[in-house]
Amino acid sequence: MASIENEIASLKRKVADLQKKVKDLQSVRHSDLLRNSFMEMLRLSQKTDDIFYLRSTGLLFLLKKEAFVGHYELIKGYVFDYLNRRGDWNLGILPHDCELYEKHKDIFSDGNVLVLKYIARNGLINKSLVSTDWKGQVFIESKYLGRENYQNDDNGLIYADQPRRVIIDGVSVRDYMHGKSYEERMLIYHNVYNYLFTEYAGSDYAKVSGDLLDAHMNNVIVNNRGFYFIDKDIIYDGELDKSMVLYRQFGDSAEYKYFIIYYNLPDMSSEYKERYPLEHRNTEAMQKARELNGDLFGFYFSGRGLLSKANYNRGFKQKEYELYLEEQEFIDPEWYERQYPNFREDVLYEWEKNAVQHYMKYGWKKGYNPSPDFDTEAYLAHYVNVKKENMNPLYHYVKHGKKEGRTIFKVTVTQEQSEQSNDALTENMTVEDEQR
Repeated sequence: MASIENEIASLKRKVADLQKKVKDLQSVRHSDLLRNSFMEMLRLSQKTDDIFYLRSTGLLFLLKKEAFVGHYELIKGYVFDYLNRRGDWNLGILPHDCELYEKHKDIFSDGNVLVLKYIARNGLINKSLVSTDWKGQVFIESKYLGRENYQNDDNGLIYADQPRRVIIDGVSVRDYMHGKSYEERMLIYHNVYNYLFTEYAGSDYAKVSGDLLDAHMNNVIVNNRGFYFIDKDIIYDGELDKSMVLYRQFGDSAEYKYFIIYYNLPDMSSEYKERYPLEHRNTEAMQKARELNGDLFGFYFSGRGLLSKANYNRGFKQKEYELYLEEQEFIDPEWYERQYPNFREDVLYEWEKNAVQHYMKYGWKKGYNPSPDFDTEAYLAHYVNVKKENMNPLYHYVKHGKKEGRTIFKVTVTQEQSEQSNDALTENMTVEDEQR
């Protein structure tokens, strides 16, 4: 009997291992698989005018095959470094009749353009362009899209375009410090801040340029010629305290205490906990910018831009960050939060942390119900064509099903009721056991 049980246990382990391998092969979260798939796609591509894309939540890379010719290491680091830090990637070649291709074909017809990156940032989109000149020198420049919809007067943050600059060889200070001892890291910090506080000095010993608000260790490059501060795209309207720059790096830690003493600065940590600027990214101004730029976000990050113009003109106007009022009418936020109290753990961005956005993007895939009046799984089970098309059932009902006279189903037993029933059942069984 024991040998049979051991054999069964061994078979279960083998099945679990096989299931994991299948999941790895199916999942674009597997960065090595995605990288290899992308490189294979580049290798097999024959068309010179193909534009390739890598897209994740709030991030889009566009590039041509020539980007890897002569600049492989640079592009590999610039693009594929993100694969290990983000999930939910998809990749492909832009269809030649889609809007993204139409928008970028002339840009990439200039053989000097290597890569375009679009990234969602605080209600705006940061567009970075990597290009080369006739000598082979590589440059980067960036600008913010949708900035006309952002007002900075409530928190002093400015999102500035970055002029064209040479990509500096070297590594970020964060990577450079990897594996170093505590004493070596502190010495590196000394050198970094001596450089920054001298290069970006303000009006007196305790003030520095507002540019330094973005001076984290990923944005400082080190090589055999010294330190370089890059990517000054988020700046502060005015001068900054040196102690605030240190607080942004170290927080209220022993290192922060050490450096304010070293630079003879006041300890402002308790005040910064209350008014630390970047803790207030979700200001009213930024939220308004997100709403006004919703269509722009949808174009780059929802896949709308991957559709042909003909398909889009036939009525595909769903925006990833702006939902129609009809859908919202079927979603009860308070009920949803009671049923699924941990739903915010699924999302990446603050503006997705509400019931409406969560259900429309994540919840329906998990079988969640938007309210007691709409049973997600019942609708999909009843209308198999919707399930086969992997379409959001609520979106389908609002856009098509209602006109077609399709039935919606109320939630018969909510999760809350089910938990209460289970609790009651457990109590009854306990009482019966005690009576026995």
